Amino acid sequence: MKKMIILTVLTITTFFVFTGRSGGLMLEEAVQDITNQTITRGLSPKEEAIGVSAIKRLTPLGVSVDSAYQLIIACFDQGIRAKEIAPIIRALELVIPTTGPDVTSIATTAVTNGYDPDDVIDIIVAVKTGTKAGAKSEIHEKIVLLGIEKGLDGNLITEIIDGFIKDIKNGLSPEQARKNAINKINN
Repeated sequence: MKKMIILTVLTITTFFVFTGRSGGLMLEEAVQDITNQTITRGLSPKEEAIGVSAIKRLTPLGVSVDSAYQLIIACFDQGIRAKEIAPIIRALELVIPTTGPDVTSIATTAVTNGYDPDDVIDIIVAVKTGTKAGAKSEIHEKIVLLGIEKGLDGNLITEIIDGFIKDIKNGLSPEQARKNAINKINN
């Protein structure tokens, strides 16, 4: 039994070393699974096309295949369809060059938590606004994710980010601005 376990581990390790895989989805696998998911779920060819297109459009921007795939599956799970997914993807394409690819996981978190597509877009734009104002991404990401966790709507999250930016512009340290934002979220 012990020899069989060792042999299995060696086989898997060899596979990962020679294929360059580290456990994440490859583009072809994600595309195939999106196709399979749309068939299994009884979705239209439009959903398949937007899902495949989203992965192929986001990955060149630095978004991992896994992250792009998770966003599409979250949309399918929440009943968000092609005509609503497309604007989310366009917003990400416009924002990622400023914010970095991590904003995709924020969008996925918002979708998973039941935010409607317009609120998801508002949240994506709020992250961009915070980034452009010079806020460290981890600070406003923490603020945004906490707001999502607390169930705040997209407009309120945007207002809190705007307040965070205003505090920094008025000379508060990022830490104090973050504390103020967190107090607004919690109250």
